[in-house]
Amino acid sequence: MKSLDPIRLAVIEKQIDHICQQMGWIMTRTARSPIFSQSHDFTCFLASADGEVIAQADGLPIHSGGGGFAIRALLKVYKGDIHDGDVFILSDPYVAGGNHLPDWTIIRPVIVDGRLCAFAVNRAHQSDIGGGAAGTYNCEAREIFHEGIRLPPMRLVERGQMRQDLFQLLMLNSRTPELTEGDVGAMIGSTKIGADRIKAILRDVGVDEGLIYFSGLLDHAEAMMRNAITALPEGCWVGVDGSNTDCFKEVDVPIKVTVTKVNDTLTFDFTGSSDQIAGFKNSSIANTFSSVFVAVATFFDSTIPHNEGALRPIKIVAPLGSVVNPRPPAPV
Repeated sequence: MKSLDPIRLAVIEKQIDHICQQMGWIMTRTARSPIFSQSHDFTCFLASADGEVIAQADGLPIHSGGGGFAIRALLKVYKGDIHDGDVFILSDPYVAGGNHLPDWTIIRPVIVDGRLCAFAVNRAHQSDIGGGAAGTYNCEAREIFHEGIRLPPMRLVERGQMRQDLFQLLMLNSRTPELTEGDVGAMIGSTKIGADRIKAILRDVGVDEGLIYFSGLLDHAEAMMRNAITALPEGCWVGVDGSNTDCFKEVDVPIKVTVTKVNDTLTFDFTGSSDQIAGFKNSSIANTFSSVFVAVATFFDSTIPHNEGALRPIKIVAPLGSVVNPRPPAPV
């Protein structure tokens, strides 16, 4: 593998972090709902052509720590059928890598000279998505269908043209279409800014060179995380927390995690956690990964880049059918 210039690597890292911040500025200045402009309930991030998050900024870490799930779900459906000017949307936690239904994810491919190079992405909490209660949180939900419209990976914009039939379907499934229309527009606009800025970097340094450095950002974060983990003592630690309700009745809902450190790796094993529960406090697998990422990222040195390279030394075991990785149609 080509040896990377550490100065150039640092410069490109700062550039793509700044791009994420610029995407966030677009969101707060153009969105219609206070969920974006005031609560800041969104996250902008960039990913490689393979779907690994290479940078994230300006928002909620719980959105983007598992953001790669969404892009890889998209690639599973559309790989080989992604074109310049396309924009995709998804939300479902079971088939689309979403964390929960209100967080719609807008994904724009970055294509330079006919080559898929990256993705500019925005995941943001909508004002309303239908379902059994206004405002996206239905505390009486017993299945995901009670929580609102479920979005698999779908092409919302095709080669620069909005699919009006799909857009109208989304608006008809919101109690606040006047807010949702503007917010989706803000999300689409922010990803255009992100994609344009990435294209500028790749044209400046060369596509092949730029992609090598994007990969290098992931490798660099992985190396830093492995060094940080190595400095910890070998061992195994167990923590238990939880809830005393499944949203409908009093019941013990333990969340147990065993953290094991061996050499330069960490394993987070949630075996022993409660089975999935009747109510909407189940955690989707993307959300569980994000939660672990937030814990790890805030524990170690903040100079470790917050990308998916830093997750490579970390293994997460989340038993299927548990409260941290439910089976459908459990609400989340």
